[in-house]
Order: sequence, then C-alpha cells, then structure tokens
Amino acid sequence: MSVEANFIDEIQHDPLSEYARLIYADWLDERGDVRASFLRLEIEYVKTNLTGKLALQWYSELEQLLPQIDFDWIKQVGHRYDFRILSWGTMKLDAVKRVKKMTSMPLMDAKRVVEEAPTTLIYSIPIFGVVEYRNSQWFEPILKGKPSAVVPEFVFQLSQPAEAVPADREWGSKHIQLAPNQLGYELGDRLADLILVSAGYDQSRTVALIQHLTNKTTADTMELINNCPCTILKNQTMAERKDVLSAIGYHRDYRYPNPVFEFRASEMQ
Repeated sequence: MSVEANFIDEIQHDPLSEYARLIYADWLDERGDVRASFLRLEIEYVKTNLTGKLALQWYSELEQLLPQIDFDWIKQVGHRYDFRILSWGTMKLDAVKRVKKMTSMPLMDAKRVVEEAPTTLIYSIPIFGVVEYRNSQWFEPILKGKPSAVVPEFVFQLSQPAEAVPADREWGSKHIQLAPNQLGYELGDRLADLILVSAGYDQSRTVALIQHLTNKTTADTMELINNCPCTILKNQTMAERKDVLSAIGYHRDYRYPNPVFEFRASEMQ
C-alpha cells in the first residue's frame, strides 16, 4: 500500500478524525498539492457546527476551491453531511413542494416526511453535493406576499459514522435513490450514461422503471438486469439527467431497498 493510500485508509477508518486529516494535509503541503487546502478548510468548516458567519466564510472558500479538486478523492476523504428539515414554520405547503423538488419524492411521501420534522431527508452527502443543494432555486423559500411568514428551516449537519445511521434510512436506499453526485453534478455539461449498479429488493419494480425510461421489452430489460451493473441510458445531458432523476423518484418503494443508479461520464463526448 502506498503512503497516500495509508493516509486515506486512516481517515476512512476514523471518519471524524481531525488528526488524520491534518497529518495527510501536511504531507500534501510538502508536495505543493492544493488538496491540503481543501482538508484544512473543511476541518475549519466542521468546527463551526456549520452555523454562523465564520461557517459561511469557510463554506465560501470551499465552494471556490472545489473546481480544482477531484470529486472521487473527496468521496474518499471528505466529511459527509445530512440534509435535514427542522420545521415547516407557517409554510407547510412550501416545505412539501421544496422537499419534493430537492429529493424527487412523490408528493405524498414528501408530505409525510415534512410532517415528521425534525427529520433527516438525505444522509451522507459529500461537500460538493451540499453546494449543489444550497445553490438550488428550491433551497430558499419564496416570501413574496408573505411578510409575516415563519419559513421552513432546512439545515445541513455533519453526518455521524455509518453505524449510527438507522438501517432503514441509509444513503441510496429509502429517502433518496440518487445522491447529489450521482446526478452527475461533477460532470457539468458533459454527457453521461445512466448505470444500474444494483437491482434492489423488488426486481419487478426495477423492470417497470427501466421500461418506463427506455421502452424496452420485458425480455430485453431482464437481460440488462441479469448483467448488472449495466448501462441503461447513454449520452444524457444535465437536463435529461434531471428528468431521469424525477422519473426514478416516482417509482420508489420506501418499504424496501430500491435499485441503485449512478451517472458516469460517457465514453464518447
């Protein structure tokens, strides 16, 4: 195992360790690697408990640095964050609409989750996913004509180690099926292929979903699933990827683990 692989392994062994990240950052600094700045900035951001003016300062610097950092590396060593709704204030309908848009849940599921507040909507989001959500038009409420409204409160909080996540709320299973990075945020305007990574619990529902996305016959769809992981759609633009995410949301079953999809850069650009 290489020296760098050892540093990464130490962080993954203890995901909340500041010490392991600082040692790795020192090693990267000696080599003039900009990733050292990312590690230190994220440490400072987490220290603020993600609230207050100082948190906004560190967050802004992280956002500016992200284009220089490989997202696959961030998935390995970066902190993870949970997206939560604390309350719906006096704008329950607005909260339901925003949860539906940001998670692609069916409307009734979004309503149920809002009514459970405070609760976690999405677990274990990398920092670039946090940036995507915060930059979404749905993150901030629309207050036009509502001067006395108490707005719904959405926050990001530092994720706890995986064993602390309830078994029925694991990232990629119940509350969301495509994580932010799996939408292909890091791919920008490049084309991407939709990959079926796992068929999930109920194969018949997975068949129905793929047929909805592709219009393939049942026999062709079953052949795809039997060769999982497999490519479902090719050369999808960002706009098309968002439509696919929405379609997947309407075919979820929150009682069981769902099929897992992700977008990967297309070979031909």
